[in-house]
Amino acid sequence: MSCRICDVVPVAVPDSTVPYDRDVGAFDERASRYESGWLGRLHHRIADRAVDLAVACVPAPRRVLDVGCGTGYVLRQLADRLPAATELAGIDPAPGMIRVARDSTGDERLRFLVGIAEQLPAPDATYDLVLGTTSFDHWRDQRAGLTECARVLAPGGHLVLTDV
Repeated sequence: MSCRICDVVPVAVPDSTVPYDRDVGAFDERASRYESGWLGRLHHRIADRAVDLAVACVPAPRRVLDVGCGTGYVLRQLADRLPAATELAGIDPAPGMIRVARDSTGDERLRFLVGIAEQLPAPDATYDLVLGTTSFDHWRDQRAGLTECARVLAPGGHLVLTDV
C-alpha cells in the first residue's frame, strides 16, 4: 500500500440533511451496538483499511489523534500496531461513544474525550498523525475541522482522512 497526497475540497452539507444534534444523538443512542451486525462489520472493513493507510504513511508516530473516534476501534487497532506510540487520543461529540471507547480498552496510552472537530482540545503542533475515519461527513463545519486538524499537526505530521 502506498501513501499518496490528495487534494481535499470541503463541501457544504445540504440543508436537507439530518440536523447536527439529531445526528449526534443517533450515534449516542446506538453506541453500545455500533460495532455489531453488518454495519459494524462494514465499519471495521473501512477502518482496517484506514489503519493500514495511516501506518503506511506514518510508520512510527508518537502521538495520534482520531477525530470522530466513535467506539475507539481505530485507536485500539493502532495501539496494537504502534507499540512505541506514547499517546493515542480520540474525540467524538457523542458521549455514549466515548463511554464505550473508554470501556473497551485497558491500554493506558488511549484516552477519549467528548469534543468536536471544529474545536480540537489540543495545543498547536501536538500530533504526528491525525486521522478521521467515516466522520468527515458528520462534521458541522468541514473547513473549520480541517483547519483545526492542520493546527494540531506537528511539523511534518500527516492527516489521514477516509470517508465514503
